[in-house]
Amino acid sequence: MSRLIKIEPYSSLWPIAYKQLRDVYELHLEGLFQEIQHVGSTSVDGLAAKPILDIDIIIEGEAQLAEIIYRLQDLGYSYVGTLGLPGRHAFTAKEPNVPLKGEAKCMSHNLYVCINGSLSLENHLQFRDYLRAHPESVKEYATLKRELASKARTLEWYVAQKTAFITGVLQNCGFSEDAIDTIRSVNKEGTPE
Repeated sequence: MSRLIKIEPYSSLWPIAYKQLRDVYELHLEGLFQEIQHVGSTSVDGLAAKPILDIDIIIEGEAQLAEIIYRLQDLGYSYVGTLGLPGRHAFTAKEPNVPLKGEAKCMSHNLYVCINGSLSLENHLQFRDYLRAHPESVKEYATLKRELASKARTLEWYVAQKTAFITGVLQNCGFSEDAIDTIRSVNKEGTPE
């Protein structure tokens, strides 16, 4: 059995950890963003997940990006680029407790700055919202994730194997075939959703 990917039962602590981080971003990025969203599996009540938050900071356009990069670097993040997804800019924490810096234990998280309307952002929001509205899909997705995690040898393989489920949901949400093909292509290359 693989121990590479750890899937945990849903925790009510996940939204609390998100709010802690959101409060820091709101304080330090005031005036630069439109909204901040908790996305990914930890944002769906009842969904088993890797205990890693996904957070999207939504901006109007590229004009705000340079200042956001500067301020996030000041908080202890490194900018790692788009990772092949136009409109989505990824950041990694330089050390485990970024950005809380001793105020409280910081939960592991993926931080993205997304251009409003970008495919990556729409993917995150609509997939999350669909799952929130369809409890039967939450159960199905949790089962799939546990099965895949038990077999996974790489994160890339795990992500690629979830793609059919993800794109099926996005087709139900009305995503175009071109958008679905782009998502398939990115996930096939192993970039986390």
